[in-house]
Amino acid sequence: MNASRSLLFVSLLAAACGDNFAAPPGADATPTADAAPNVDAAPNVDAAPNVDAAPNVDAAPTMIDPVTGLTATPGAAGGVDLAWTNPDDANLAGVLVVARHGAAVAFTPTDGTAYTVGQDLADDQRVRSIATVTSLAAVPALAAVPEHVAAWAFTADHVYSTIAVADATTNLLGTQRGTLTIALDNTVTITQPDGLTLSATAGYNEGVGTISITLGVRNDTGRLLFNLKGLIDDANQGFTTERTFPQAIGRPAIYFGPEATDVGAAPVRNFTLNGIDGSVDPVVVDLEFLDHRAAFVSSRTELGVIDTSGSGFGGSTPFAVHPGFKTRIRGIDISADGRWVAAGGRASPFLNVFDTTTLARTLSVDLSASGVGSISTVRFSPDQTKLWVLLSDNRHWRGGDGTSGFGGAPAAAITLVELDATTLAETQRVSAPFVPNMPRGLAVAGDGSIAAISMVGVNQVWLVDLATFTFIDTDAAAGGVQPLVLPEGFADFIVISGDGATLSGLDRLGQTVTTVDTATFAVTQTAALTNGRPYGATLLADGDLVTFNQISNGALLRRYDGVAETTLSLIPGVEIDGAFVDELTGSVSLYNAAGKLFRFALADGAAIDLDGDPDNGSLSADINGDADRHGNVLSPF
Repeated sequence: MNASRSLLFVSLLAAACGDNFAAPPGADATPTADAAPNVDAAPNVDAAPNVDAAPNVDAAPTMIDPVTGLTATPGAAGGVDLAWTNPDDANLAGVLVVARHGAAVAFTPTDGTAYTVGQDLADDQRVRSIATVTSLAAVPALAAVPEHVAAWAFTADHVYSTIAVADATTNLLGTQRGTLTIALDNTVTITQPDGLTLSATAGYNEGVGTISITLGVRNDTGRLLFNLKGLIDDANQGFTTERTFPQAIGRPAIYFGPEATDVGAAPVRNFTLNGIDGSVDPVVVDLEFLDHRAAFVSSRTELGVIDTSGSGFGGSTPFAVHPGFKTRIRGIDISADGRWVAAGGRASPFLNVFDTTTLARTLSVDLSASGVGSISTVRFSPDQTKLWVLLSDNRHWRGGDGTSGFGGAPAAAITLVELDATTLAETQRVSAPFVPNMPRGLAVAGDGSIAAISMVGVNQVWLVDLATFTFIDTDAAAGGVQPLVLPEGFADFIVISGDGATLSGLDRLGQTVTTVDTATFAVTQTAALTNGRPYGATLLADGDLVTFNQISNGALLRRYDGVAETTLSLIPGVEIDGAFVDELTGSVSLYNAAGKLFRFALADGAAIDLDGDPDNGSLSADINGDADRHGNVLSPF
């Protein structure tokens, strides 16, 4: 305690004690201040705690921008083609592309996780690419099933961007490859294609050196498969005597037709590998599966089926003949889904409907209670719910009542009948008020709004409003409903645009093509063409008219663009009975009663070799059956 504080203490003490206070005996006059008390040293304050060093916080992850402009389009060779733009980012290490059949991609990548091409992510989600490319061609897809695609850009540490999505649908089967690995103990292991599921059993016969194989192919696509074939690409031992597919070096083909393969169906075929000596185990067979459009053609009293690839595969099925009448098929059409073919009778009013997956006749109907009449043409409505049948009451006039020649064709009542496509129950019919001759053709607009009926040997076309199912008066100034009167020689083959706005016709001698505006009934074009008897006319998507004619020295294929006529091909010495255009493959096919099929490129008329041998000069392939000229129709795919 310092001096000043000691004095203060004494003073306070004296004041508190009053007069009773006295210095202790012997005390110095001046009190001795107590030594400063031993004040405890300042407490040992703990040193500042050892605060942990700042935690090792991970560096912020390197982010990546997403891909942009992802598009999906049906591929020209099957599958779906993809394209996108990669981010302008130095951290880009790749793009993860995942695809899924029939449903949106529900997968989300996990940061820090790497994925591999072909990896199955469950629920039919599969990795298709992890590269830095900006496009993919022919990503596997199921025909007629939407293919959904998702893409994420990622860094070297596999940090993923936000998602980009797209989808597309193709109708092409595409390349379908599968492998059968056959052990000599008859165990079969299968590597499956994308859109088909294979099943197989095998039986090894050591004594004769063969393996007998039963092969099933299930259609897992979303549409019918026409003329499905399994081509044997390679086998590490053995050979088969199956009929060969002429294209691409003539590989042996296991044919799953001529009936169409339904969705979910699994047709089974048997084939044998010969030359198995037991030195190779297992035997490996590589297969490629493909399909081709079917042409359904009239074949006298049968409905014929042609494989348009020129393979020679095909078949036929009987047409129900009206009792008491000799008939041929006249007028054929196929539903938009390819499931049903309707065909009429040339000399009887009998309509048949066939199931293309069985080639069996499923429905038949007599459209005239008296049994008199003939069917010129049949057409399915665009929505497949109706069938329109063009009926004449004088049977087929050539020989139908003893007359002959175009000038001798008798007058006929023309009736358009509407049927329920499922039951063939008649829903309505309408007859033209007058006709000078029998009907020839029926053309229906792609939107189902209007139909046009051409006449044999006269220059008239009747127009029908299909919504009201009434004939259209094309000449308001005249009394009653009138047909459209056209320039000389219009009307044996007629075609109508998808929207019903324009009508084009080719005369019987193939010399004149005429185009008409169906709103104003005005003739917009008339052009003289090379002569020749016409066997068909097709209006292309771009509006060009393709015609097929027989001239004195061969078959003639021509294309008219509204301004000028172009000869695509002349096939010398060939007589044709029918023709069809396949815009999907860009080809035109001609066929004749001699059982030959010819194909040409639609763009320039170049001949397409059908037998797989470019050195033998052959231009044709054999077709199965007797096809004639009274109608044909292509399957939709």
